Amino acid sequence: LPVALRGSRLPCYCVGDSTSQAARALGLNAYHLADTARDLCEALPTVCQEGPLLHLRGTHTTLNMAEHFRSTPLPVENVVVYEQIALPLQAETHESLRRSSPVILPIFSARSAKLLGKLALDWRPHWAVALSPAIAALCQEAGFGQITTAAQPNRQAMVAVITPLMDVKSG
Repeated sequence: LPVALRGSRLPCYCVGDSTSQAARALGLNAYHLADTARDLCEALPTVCQEGPLLHLRGTHTTLNMAEHFRSTPLPVENVVVYEQIALPLQAETHESLRRSSPVILPIFSARSAKLLGKLALDWRPHWAVALSPAIAALCQEAGFGQITTAAQPNRQAMVAVITPLMDVKSG
């Protein structure tokens, strides 16, 4: 968050509870308005009829909010405040994925699903746990043998799927 905005008590409309909590900790008047960017776009006009609004985001995004609101009365500008750097898998992780023993992979973003899909690995033995149906579709394209989608796009729903899978896997 840009230093000038910290402690400002400005309204902040967030995707996800964790983001809302982080924004509150930085001194913003944060509201958990939606669980997805698309749902946030639908909700914003009902809670905020005037702008301008700033969409504080990373370099990679699944939804360009400024573009989404361009032809509407609500002005939104994108401000890139962080970069999500793609890192190679650790050697131990890569080796685990090369084996035929199933690995359970929680996948929280479309970008992560796309990056995994580009790796020269056989995904058929492995189980993807996707945050959303859109991410599950990318996992399907990558060739995962099993795919489960969380009931809601949040951390708690992901844990609710992963925990029983881990219990089954560990026997």
